[in-house]
Amino acid sequence: MDDTSKSLPERFMLYLEKCPHVSTSLDNFMETNCHLFETHIGEEHKLKHMELYQEYVTLVDKRMGEFVTHVKTTEEDFAAQVKEMISSNNANWKPLEEWLNRAEFEYFKQMMQKKHSTLNSKGGDEQIALDDDPNEDPNAEAPAGEAPPAPPMPVEGQLEDDADMV
Repeated sequence: MDDTSKSLPERFMLYLEKCPHVSTSLDNFMETNCHLFETHIGEEHKLKHMELYQEYVTLVDKRMGEFVTHVKTTEEDFAAQVKEMISSNNANWKPLEEWLNRAEFEYFKQMMQKKHSTLNSKGGDEQIALDDDPNEDPNAEAPAGEAPPAPPMPVEGQLEDDADMV
């Protein structure tokens, strides 16, 4: 998978292309949490936004750390090569810059709002409210004439992830 003739940043971009679990995990995070980034929400959600942002940055760092481990290098070497790529105006910097910008708060917030708008326009960003009635018997059958609830649908990519664990 690795082409050692390429720089670490170029190899990282190849890694992203060949390892869809990286972008899938970030996309799943955004889909799960983007409803909290409605564009009309006021200041009261800033703390939650920052908490989610920290979780997201941790996930991005984890994915980058997996790459560093995979290619048996150090974060310092990777960072040095990124700096070299920037200073030499390497054309391959732009896609990497876009990926790294994901870890900037304003970019993250814009991505979350865009994801919310996209899902909302498709009818897919509705949060399910569960009515947890403590008096309800979970083993009770559906009332006559009503179908039992359908089992939950797997999250996109879940089946592939589960298959990898076997």
